[in-house]
Amino acid sequence: MCEAIDPEHNAFSREFVDLPSVHRMLDSHERYVVAVVKSLLDRAVVERAIAPCDTAAVAHLLGGLGREYARPEVAESLRRSPRDTVDALVDVVLRGLVAHSTPARPRRTRRIRRD
Repeated sequence: MCEAIDPEHNAFSREFVDLPSVHRMLDSHERYVVAVVKSLLDRAVVERAIAPCDTAAVAHLLGGLGREYARPEVAESLRRSPRDTVDALVDVVLRGLVAHSTPARPRRTRRIRRD
């Protein structure tokens, strides 16, 4: 996500933002990011590394941050750079999920009785 909100990439992308093919590419990239993030969140829930949650909703939130905060009208209103802002927001969300997670229970092993 960081490259998508890098100012150097933004200067280049502003000239092409209205092209339909660019919108399709950005949509495709965002869907890919969301799918990867959802997969990682699903795994973290199973491993009890994060609290149970709607992983699709969280993945969409996190996967769309870069694109949202890279918009010029949004970027100009921020106190920090879009990259720093997105990093901080991702930290807030993930720390919240970790703080509310349940510690994994130790697995019980079955003893084999030998008569």
